[in-house]
Amino acid sequence: MYAATFAACVTAIIAIGILYFDYGFWRERYNRNDIAEVVTTKNSNDQLITVESPGEIISNFFKEASVKVKAINIDKSTLLQGKEEFKREEVQQ
Repeated sequence: MYAATFAACVTAIIAIGILYFDYGFWRERYNRNDIAEVVTTKNSNDQLITVESPGEIISNFFKEASVKVKAINIDKSTLLQGKEEFKREEVQQ
């Protein structure tokens, strides 16, 4: 019981320290020193971008995949044949 209480106290102290120093809990304001850089670019031709639905994206993906698979020129009879042969060698003792 004493060990569990001691472990809980140590864990709570570490958690409170992390929350206070790293995340700013229990302070009047959040103190953060990260610098954010924003880079914006503007196209000279303001073109309208069309957004596809997820269904259209998946449909286009499978269409493109089927076209690429059909473009592969492999003889189907040799598709399952390997190029290397492995032989088990008897170990002499």
